Amino acid sequence: MARPGDPDGGELRVLKFGDRDIHPIAAHSLTAADAARLQARGNQTPTVYELHQRDADAYYHQFQEAIRGNPFAEVLVDRGLDSYQAADTRLFVTDDLRAGGAIFGRELGSLFSLGDTYKGVSRTLTQVRVDSGGDTIICRGTKLRSLNEGSGFLAVAETPGPQLKIDLPGDHGKLSIMVFDPGAVKEGLHETLQPVLVHSKTAGKAAAAHYLQLLHDEGRPAALAHLESVRDAARASTTTIEGVDLGALRAAGFGSDRIKPLKTTTASPSPPPVADPGSGPAVEAAGLGE
Repeated sequence: MARPGDPDGGELRVLKFGDRDIHPIAAHSLTAADAARLQARGNQTPTVYELHQRDADAYYHQFQEAIRGNPFAEVLVDRGLDSYQAADTRLFVTDDLRAGGAIFGRELGSLFSLGDTYKGVSRTLTQVRVDSGGDTIICRGTKLRSLNEGSGFLAVAETPGPQLKIDLPGDHGKLSIMVFDPGAVKEGLHETLQPVLVHSKTAGKAAAAHYLQLLHDEGRPAALAHLESVRDAARASTTTIEGVDLGALRAAGFGSDRIKPLKTTTASPSPPPVADPGSGPAVEAAGLGE
């Protein structure tokens, strides 16, 4: 069957994984404007192929291969094969299966590159997934956050993370919850906006979802005003329940009837920043955009 975006305009090409034939379910190409924008930065923009869940094991194998021996593997999340086979997961790869990225519901994740593939392909994989409905990224580290800002993502929440064995610049392993809002990034808000400090991914994702809903329904001023109210609530409350910031959750639209107190703790202060050793090629070469 002919598919839009297939480079030959005809049957989808068969991909090879060792001796195994992989039959994609769709081919995705960037718009002319997006392709020109990325190519002007020196990136290649190949056609990206979407896999059926039956071929999730091939994707998972390549993702684990990218992690193996990678000094930044600690910042990646191995979700397990079942997650890649789930009905709400979509898998995207290059024709050589040497790079790929996934969408879990609306969250972009599991971006990988084995290095010997298309130059700068992580940008294309990110844009294709955004075009396919992805709008949220959760990443660890200021380097990855900066890379995602370059693709139009804005950090709206962050959570202190544990000390990691690897040396990530200035973040101590903190998580950034980011939403796709290229207009805000174009205006430079990523340089001035202070993300809401929360103490779990749950609270951060709640704030991000509410921001995106307001951005869609009422526009950026309303979304930014709401984010400020969430930040004020987070500052006013240091009480957490199993690591979840109650002030942030309530301000994000979660009423008391939906918050069940199980164990009360006190939020720990963020660790002091460390010196930024500089950006090196390791993350960029690995294609670790989230």
